[in-house]
Amino acid sequence: MKNIYITSFLFVFFVYWTSGSILAQETVRDNFSSVSYSNNNGTQNWSSNWIESNDDSSSSSGRIRISGSRLRFEDITRNSHQIKRSADINGATSATLSFDWEAVGLDRQNNNNKEQLDVQVSVSATGTFTTIGTLDGNQSDSFSVDVSAYISSEITIRFINTSTWQYGDWESGEYVYIDNLQISYVSPTAYCNSSGNTDWETSITLVNFNTINNTSSKSSGYDDYTSQSTDVIAGSDYDLTVNLNTDGNWTIYSMVWIDWNQDFDFDDSGEAYDLGSATNVSDGATNSSPLSITIPVGAIVGNTRMRVSAKYNDYPSTCETDFDGEVEDYTINVVSSSVPTITSFIPGNACSNSSQVITITGTNFTGATAVSFNGVAAASYTVSSDTQITATLPALATSGAISVTNADGTATSTGDFTVNPLPAAAGNITGTDIVLPGDTKTYVCAAITDATSYEWTISGDGASITNNGTQADVQFDSDASPGDRTLTVKGVNSCGDGTASTYNIYVRPTYACQTTIVNWDFDSPDLNGLDWKGYSTVNGWSSSLNNIEIWRNGFMGITTPDGGQFSELNSIGQNEIWQDLTTTPGARMRWAITYRYRSSSSESVRLKIGAVGALVDITDISNNNGDGWVVHSGFYIVPAGQTTTQFRIASLNSGSASNLIDNIQFYPIEVDVEKPTFDSPADSDGDGFVVSECVDATNLVVNNIDVSNLADNCTPVDNLVIEYTIVKEDGTILVNYGDDPTGAATSSDASGYSFPLGINTVTYRVKDEAGNSESSIIKIVIHPDPSPIGIYHD
Repeated sequence: MKNIYITSFLFVFFVYWTSGSILAQETVRDNFSSVSYSNNNGTQNWSSNWIESNDDSSSSSGRIRISGSRLRFEDITRNSHQIKRSADINGATSATLSFDWEAVGLDRQNNNNKEQLDVQVSVSATGTFTTIGTLDGNQSDSFSVDVSAYISSEITIRFINTSTWQYGDWESGEYVYIDNLQISYVSPTAYCNSSGNTDWETSITLVNFNTINNTSSKSSGYDDYTSQSTDVIAGSDYDLTVNLNTDGNWTIYSMVWIDWNQDFDFDDSGEAYDLGSATNVSDGATNSSPLSITIPVGAIVGNTRMRVSAKYNDYPSTCETDFDGEVEDYTINVVSSSVPTITSFIPGNACSNSSQVITITGTNFTGATAVSFNGVAAASYTVSSDTQITATLPALATSGAISVTNADGTATSTGDFTVNPLPAAAGNITGTDIVLPGDTKTYVCAAITDATSYEWTISGDGASITNNGTQADVQFDSDASPGDRTLTVKGVNSCGDGTASTYNIYVRPTYACQTTIVNWDFDSPDLNGLDWKGYSTVNGWSSSLNNIEIWRNGFMGITTPDGGQFSELNSIGQNEIWQDLTTTPGARMRWAITYRYRSSSSESVRLKIGAVGALVDITDISNNNGDGWVVHSGFYIVPAGQTTTQFRIASLNSGSASNLIDNIQFYPIEVDVEKPTFDSPADSDGDGFVVSECVDATNLVVNNIDVSNLADNCTPVDNLVIEYTIVKEDGTILVNYGDDPTGAATSSDASGYSFPLGINTVTYRVKDEAGNSESSIIKIVIHPDPSPIGIYHD
């Protein structure tokens, strides 16, 4: 068992020998022997040159200068002209500022009202200065003041006139001279001794810190391992592990000290580390190992001392000797951290599409290799200085931290930069893509992320929109012209417009004589953007192959007659499609099929109409217009008693690639109650006659008196009947075309007829298939050319 009394005796012995560090006298000094602000005449160098403010910054001219091997001040204005210099005396135990001085001609009224030069000191060049002396009057003396309270790595001496007297500004010829200026200070030069004894085997068996990994056995109470060193970076973390031999079932305590400010002691805050204890081990880690050590950002760069100590039954102290334990010293080399830091950035937010320039403030930015916003590289960046970077926000950035990277590491901002995004791209629009004039249709899109409002538009005329966010109600005018429309939606917020989504709509024409055929234009079902699709059945139609193929307008370069969709009859082979329709016996029905071949002029279809099971072949239809669409039409009279009529279109050729059809019409012509329309020849001169000419001949052939621009709601233009009569002014009928095809005219155009002299009346009449007619009367006057009257002169 260890002897408690011996342990107590050793403690008393340690206190007696504790004597601290070995001290040395040092100076930083300027004798002003050279006309330079960088003189160093002491045992150590100043850390800066003399720095003037509000003067010419020259050591040889101006109100402040070096003259006659002295620092000279002349004509100094209050709180203006000044000079300062800094020194690093960190770790000193005491310090004194001293110099010789002479004042020449400085006025004074009393102790408070005088011209003066103040001596000031601060712990830093940019810190708060304290006045420690005042030079004034006509005198010379020596100055000496204890400045131990200002010991730092940047103690700064300043000379300035702070007089509060209204006449405190100096005049020309008033001087103060300074010479032999120095700061003398006492600085430690060696560490105190510390060691255990060799009475017991209590010892340190392992020290592991960064690249130091030293195993040892106890050869003495102190081991100098300062030849073993490791580099550590200020601001970084490293693990420290200490293993101990407890020399039996005893508890041993360990402490570690690192002299971060290199003042040759371990007494400063943050230099001691408790590694805990170990019990009954021959080579075991302390219970606080590994201990994470953060290298202070303010640690002095360079080599410093790490002391590891282990003691029986109690914690050791830094300079303790002759105790039951062991001490080991190591060298730690503090490397200046060049890892960047970010302290702030402005602005703190921006729109994602703004190309906003952000100013980032921090340290160690020189040599930056990357700047990113939440992991997305900046669009560009410029290192303005070691403490400032300007970076352009990338288009794909999202909210998150800003980071700056250089060769030594990456800094990440503690706060997030906020990216206010544009609205997301609008998704698909759903709705009806083929409409009629007068329809009101609802169109819907999914909610758009980050949108505060929605903007809907539609191309073309004849439509208006009521916007209700994700829903738009589109009202198509009753007279909206047929054709394509594009419906567009996009999200909007304070940053701008999102990416738009579009939807194609076709406004199909209306017909006064609407066909009884269901889905006559194959616009149902909606292909919803597909080029084509085969259906077993579609609205209204049945198929012998149970397959009806629908194509979109424009597929394979084919434009439909109505601009919507059309069908290929031979979908997967020779096919027939049909509808069973309710009809009125005796009704006269017009049928029409708009047809074109797909790739071969040998393609053809057959129209069959009749009672179910008793169809009649009406006609065969093939291409007669190259590869263009052609309307084929005719009439069908519903037989007596036939209330259901089947309308069937059958392919006459095999294969699965032929016969394109659209606009299937089948309707009773009796529903047509509107007259056809046309344009008559104009009475250009307003005399009531279309033609009024003087001729020599008896008859005149008159051209361009035919009707034009024929139209009808139901009857195709080619099927309109044109009739006309030509009557003389005495009532004689010259031509009766239409009712009397044997008349003198040979066509339905009165142009080219040879009109007799006098007034002739041409009456045009145009009839549609329902018997509706419209007439127009044209008058033509032909009169003889009278002989001229001659006038002669003798």
